[in-house]
Amino acid sequence: MVDILAIGVMTGSGLTLIQSVFNSLAHTKLKPRVLVFKGLVPMLMSLSTVIILFSYTEWAWQHPSYVILMVCPLFSLVNSRQIVCNVTDQAMWTVPYSPLWFLIFPVNKIMALGYDEAYLALAVFLITLGWYMHFVLGTIG
Repeated sequence: MVDILAIGVMTGSGLTLIQSVFNSLAHTKLKPRVLVFKGLVPMLMSLSTVIILFSYTEWAWQHPSYVILMVCPLFSLVNSRQIVCNVTDQAMWTVPYSPLWFLIFPVNKIMALGYDEAYLALAVFLITLGWYMHFVLGTIG
């Protein structure tokens, strides 16, 4: 059951990315249309966080539902920022920095730091949630 949920998370992320690529290419007025791919970098980085989690942690395979909850602030931040930038014609950062926090997991495993993956996941969740709430409150206020 756990493996099915984990595969579902990765499949859902991949399908979201494919749909974003299709929608961007189908509905853009930019010429050449390849310029649209710059806006997909944040989605690629969000997808890479799921791949990193399942590649470098046993914790993710044991708790895929926590993985879904853990990446929610990141997905929400990337999508909210894209929506706000599109509606208000603001410039979007091509490379968001919040997904970089997920690189803690490979560093922990490769360097054999020995930190508990559950505590690292909690720390990354709280950091990305705080980052998202900062964006929300800054946008509303």
